[in-house]
Amino acid sequence: MNERERRKYELGKAEILVGKLIYQLYLFLAVASVTALAGSVAAYVFDVLPAWADITMGAFGALNLPGSINALGKMDTWIQNADRVVVNMKK
Repeated sequence: MNERERRKYELGKAEILVGKLIYQLYLFLAVASVTALAGSVAAYVFDVLPAWADITMGAFGALNLPGSINALGKMDTWIQNADRVVVNMKK
């Protein structure tokens, strides 16, 4: 592997690492959204929080969840494809 190929290989590995970190962030957002939805329902049932807090938690959870789920699938596919390219590059 010459110097240019090695630099491309290293850059590819760094790019995949950043992609995996962003994937973890979106996974965290999806879990937080589900937790906010579940928490808002429980808080509404037990009347623990004020009504505005229940509505806010439910709204933010409902708005973030579909985008997070959609992004997770696309990002997982991208990471797998990029891993394959980098592994092929190493050979």
